[in-house]
Amino acid sequence: MWDRYLGYADAAYSTLVNNWYNYDDGSWDGLRFWQAANAMHAIADFAALRPVAGVEDMFATMFQRNRDTNFAYSPDEYSEQGLFDDECWWALAWLAAYDLLTSPGVIDGWGLAGAYLEMAKTIFNNMSSQWTWQCGGGLFWDTQQYANDNGMPFRYKNAVVNELFLTLAIRLYQRTRDGLYLDWARSELNWFQKSGMQNSAGLINDGLISFTCVNNGQPTYTYNQGVILGGLADLYLATGDYSTYIERAAWPLFQAVLASPLVRDGILTEPVGPGDESAQFKGPFMRYLSYLCSIDPDPDGTHRPAYLTFIAGNANSLWLNNRRDDGGTFFGYSWAGPFDTAEALRQSAAFDALVAAIRLDSL
Repeated sequence: MWDRYLGYADAAYSTLVNNWYNYDDGSWDGLRFWQAANAMHAIADFAALRPVAGVEDMFATMFQRNRDTNFAYSPDEYSEQGLFDDECWWALAWLAAYDLLTSPGVIDGWGLAGAYLEMAKTIFNNMSSQWTWQCGGGLFWDTQQYANDNGMPFRYKNAVVNELFLTLAIRLYQRTRDGLYLDWARSELNWFQKSGMQNSAGLINDGLISFTCVNNGQPTYTYNQGVILGGLADLYLATGDYSTYIERAAWPLFQAVLASPLVRDGILTEPVGPGDESAQFKGPFMRYLSYLCSIDPDPDGTHRPAYLTFIAGNANSLWLNNRRDDGGTFFGYSWAGPFDTAEALRQSAAFDALVAAIRLDSL
């Protein structure tokens, strides 16, 4: 069944890069800096599953373009760093590129694999400096200057920056075996699970009210339910503790998603409408759910059928109900359909979902 998704993803990839990627300087039209990181991460995952011509050049060009700022911000958008989640999307993308270039049979023609790993470490160090004991721990999402410039009296502790940091920490541990990263991952998860960001329905809201440190009730964006699945999966792989990280954390979160308005007739649905950058959020959810499925041993045989049904159902709906073939293979906002309009955000999210389906071919 899964073989056909390779063709679907190949069509989505070709349309994505042919319409929105600039080969001369590595920039993306229609994607902000952190959104480009998500597109590149999906491309690295795709290239790990099938050969993709020129992918090493794509990563090298982007790396050389932004390495002077350590990916803390893009000079095209800001004059200084404002947000900390942006750089962590890039750190995870660089680890994906590192994994690709150090895999058997792949030639690192630019000799940059080691630099990609070092960049991820550098980003981790910058992020870890934002851990404070306000609200009992956790990382700030924004700098003080960013908060001031946007009329916010307090800096913000939100879900995604802490989920990204957790996932980065445990993945650095897996690649370096430096116990410091494992300690950070455990500390981050311990704080996160006690923070109150996960609501009574089991879903993760956007963050905390800064001056009271309680759940702010803001939308349960799909990527907030997804990124943490990657961190939990890797904590299981690193420690062997299936009960703590999968049975009592990752699996209940996925079940909460399935039982919520985020899933309608089996199709992943964003809690807000199309008019903002949330058009890309569903992609990371599918990326990390697929990864969880690939490593979950599922001892009682109940998890994998649910993962597979969900992932296949979304990939099928994208192709059958939300596609336009007109000078390319374009995908819209609602994966249930109908197709609305083409843009890089919509395309990269759909590409992520189709790559997620390919990953399950060997299961």
